[in-house]
Amino acid sequence: MVVSSGNELCMRIYLILVSFFLLFLLNSCCTKKYCGNAGDINEFYFYNYLNHELDSIKIYSYAKFSDYNEIVDSSFAEYDEFGEENQARLSKTLNVEYNHRIHVISTDQIFTVSDFELEERGCNTCFPFRPEGDFYMVVRSFFLNGIKKNGSRIEITK
Repeated sequence: MVVSSGNELCMRIYLILVSFFLLFLLNSCCTKKYCGNAGDINEFYFYNYLNHELDSIKIYSYAKFSDYNEIVDSSFAEYDEFGEENQARLSKTLNVEYNHRIHVISTDQIFTVSDFELEERGCNTCFPFRPEGDFYMVVRSFFLNGIKKNGSRIEITK
């Protein structure tokens, strides 16, 4: 028979309490940040354009496999000069389920944005598990005028 001293018993209780506290702390230590989603694309970036060239931008949305023949939606973008970048903010978010044409009216240029590739990512970090609803979709790549671009930032250069 092993007899524990009072100090050993106190140490064991202390270690158990500290372990439970750490487990509770780590389990409830989830970052609670907002994670963007694939549907959050609401701006384009233009380079080498004059300000007045970006005053009218129209976006046409097409059914994905319609070869740009079936318009599903359209909207305007509002020009905003942001430091070194010229930004066009959309009146609504860009639907990645469609293909799009961006028409810069003053220069009569048309750009196509199509074939968005999405990937699932975990959002908030939780230990020791990640809640099922804590995943979101991001744009991995897309095609701009037939050229594959990585990421979700749509940059158009004149």
